[in-house]
Amino acid sequence: MSDEIDYSEIVNGKEVFTTVTGKRYIEKVVKSGKYKGNVWKSYGQIRDCETCGTSFFAPNNEINRNRGKYCSHECSRKYAGIKIDHSNHINGTEVFTLENGRHFVFDNSRNIRLYGDINICLTCNEEFFVLDNDINRGVGKYCSTECVHESQKESKIKKDVLEPLYYNKDLSLKDIADFLEIHVITVNKLVNKYGLTKRYSPRESSIIINCDYCGKEIRREISRLYSSNYCSIECRGNDYTLKYSGENSAVWLGGKSFEGYGLDFNKLLKLAIRERDKFECQECGIPEEEYGQALDIHHIDYDKTNNEKSNLICLCRNCHMKTNFNRDDWVIYYQDKLRCNNGK
Repeated sequence: MSDEIDYSEIVNGKEVFTTVTGKRYIEKVVKSGKYKGNVWKSYGQIRDCETCGTSFFAPNNEINRNRGKYCSHECSRKYAGIKIDHSNHINGTEVFTLENGRHFVFDNSRNIRLYGDINICLTCNEEFFVLDNDINRGVGKYCSTECVHESQKESKIKKDVLEPLYYNKDLSLKDIADFLEIHVITVNKLVNKYGLTKRYSPRESSIIINCDYCGKEIRREISRLYSSNYCSIECRGNDYTLKYSGENSAVWLGGKSFEGYGLDFNKLLKLAIRERDKFECQECGIPEEEYGQALDIHHIDYDKTNNEKSNLICLCRNCHMKTNFNRDDWVIYYQDKLRCNNGK
């Protein structure tokens, strides 16, 4: 009664019978020996292939030996014993990436995995897969034979040939590349290799202007003109200092920062505040030991003569700098924070 068939189904090309008790089996014919031609039942389960997800019948004797995970020899040979994170098609080749970061491609003709790495072609800057064996031999720098030939052409083009062509504004980079029978990318590489000064595109007009700080003449494209233009970062910094410091600053408070501290704002008071705040910045929480220097003591109401402990709080330099803006908000914020810390 237990072997009475409830229903049958085709799973991955095999007819699987299910009994009324829920057991599954397939029928196999003995092909040789004393019982040749007899039909016997192979019990097992229906599983999903760990590689392709296809449902298949796995015999119990395979499952008991911790096998029966793959639907075919191809899936088993291709992926058994490895954990694939993802795969990508790179330069026409399917490249698999393992969880440990290693890359491989599968050779279907030989049923083997070929390990390697993903390189960038020195000619066209495209990604491609190169075998470990080629990397060890110092090759595998180009993605194709065409790029190898392009690189060989590059080595034959001298500076005295490229320079007059490059500075001829009537010729675009594409015209130069076609004339020399090379790629446009190769033209740019040769320009960098020979240290040629970048030319201005004939389609993009530029003008000569004076630096707003030192007066030095500079060439600037019209599309890159600003309300203020400088020849260097140093000139910009010096000009900003003149324009936006002192009374011209948006946070100017009448020279309050030049006022002196009271005599009681000394090392002992600063140490007491840092001990009270457990030697940690009360804004970002960084410990003084990790910070690498003594933390700052900030006057909450910005009055340097008010050195009451209830008006002082421990901050790192970065957080202290932030308090120079929106001062009214910071006063309320740190007063509330200090009350909470003191349990008031």
